Amino acid sequence: MAWDWQPDLANWAMYTPWPFTPLFQEIRDQVEVFDFSKYNFVTPIMKPEAMTRGELLNGVMKNYRRFYMQKALFHYPWRGTGFRRRYLLGCLKAFLKAGFARTFYDLGKAGYWGPQSKDKVHFDFNENRTLAEAQVADWESAADRAARAAERREALRLQGKERAADRKKASAAAALACGGGTEQMAENA
Repeated sequence: MAWDWQPDLANWAMYTPWPFTPLFQEIRDQVEVFDFSKYNFVTPIMKPEAMTRGELLNGVMKNYRRFYMQKALFHYPWRGTGFRRRYLLGCLKAFLKAGFARTFYDLGKAGYWGPQSKDKVHFDFNENRTLAEAQVADWESAADRAARAAERREALRLQGKERAADRKKASAAAALACGGGTEQMAENA
């Protein structure tokens, strides 16, 4: 899809629900890592069902390799003039430098050196970090407060609709025909 749309630059991010948000609360049983220093959109904090974290990282890196190799060979050197070409070539240079230095996605720290090392990747999660019971209690009470506030807003919205309907009925009753009846006279009479 990224290649079909032909953007100048593309990025792939790992699904990372931020702690103590409603989404995090909804899927917290799938979140395995509570080392919040790793919540950076590039480290998989949830283990995928059908693959390892190393395979997931390798898939993301494969996307980068495929996209930017084609851009480097067929697009950046030949597209645009002046500033745009210099900018795109500068981005490519920075990407390649970070890739070779293994600083991109913390590849060097994780031990990823290409598809051959996807089974040896180690993310060095701090396993001692967990959600404390007090945090979970605060989180749940905050979620309960948010749910009650949403219920109050919905009740107020429904009350407003009911009042509008009552006003509409009252104005319809006030608009009576001549003589106080509810029926209009025929036009040809």
